Amino acid sequence: AENAIVIGQRVNIVEAKSCTILADEVDIQQASGCAIAAKLVHIGKAGARADQETAICMLLPDLSGFGRRLEAIQQQEQEGLHKLETVKKALALLTQEDELKRYFGIVARVKKGELQLSPEQQASLKRKSEQLAPKIKQISQLNAGMRTMQDAQSFVRAQAEELAKAREAAAAGIQCKLEEITGETVVRALTLPSGAPGLSTLSVEALRTRLRTSDAQTKTLFSDQNGCFSWQYSIRFTPL
Repeated sequence: AENAIVIGQRVNIVEAKSCTILADEVDIQQASGCAIAAKLVHIGKAGARADQETAICMLLPDLSGFGRRLEAIQQQEQEGLHKLETVKKALALLTQEDELKRYFGIVARVKKGELQLSPEQQASLKRKSEQLAPKIKQISQLNAGMRTMQDAQSFVRAQAEELAKAREAAAAGIQCKLEEITGETVVRALTLPSGAPGLSTLSVEALRTRLRTSDAQTKTLFSDQNGCFSWQYSIRFTPL
C-alpha cells in the first residue's frame, strides 16, 4: 500500500509507504513514513520515507467519566457507612439498658422453653412489655433501618465493582510493539475527550494532520531513529 488511506477494524499490510491508517488493530511488516492510529499496533520494521517520519498514535480511552462516577459512588458509600455507624451506636446504647436486657433475656428463655412463668409472672411480663413498648418499637425501627442501609451499601459496592470492571475493560488490550526501528519514528498516546467527534469523521487532510500533531491531547511515548519499542497501556498511566 502506497499513499493510501486505510480505515477498518483490523488492518494487515505487508508493506505500507506514506499511508494514513486508522483501525482498532494494525499489523504491518514494514511501515515507512506512515501515520497510524490504533489501539493495538505491531510493526516489524518502522522508519521514515523522504524525510517523513512514521507517526503512531495509540488511541486511549477517556477514563475521566469513570473517575468522576467512581468518586461519587465512593462518597455515597462513605456517607452510608457514617449513617450506618450512627444507627449501630444508637441501637447498642438502647439494647444495653439493664431493664431492656432483663426483659429480652426472659422473653428469649420463655420462647426456648427454658423458663415457665406462673400466671402472675405472665401478667407482670405483659405489663413490663407495655411499659417498654416505646423503646421496643424504637429498637425494631432501628433494626429495620439498619437492614435497609446494609442493603443500600451492598448495592453501592456492587455498582463500584461493576464500574471498576468497565473501566478495566475500556483500558484492556492497548499496546504497541515495534520490532525494529530503521528511521525516524514517533509514538504518541492520544486521548480524545468523551463526546468529541471520532477520528473517522475527519476529512483525509484533517486526519493526516491530527495523527502527526503533538498537542495537549497527546503524550510522546517514544521518538528515535533506531532501536525497538514495546509498550502496554495501564489505567495507572497518566496521558497528560
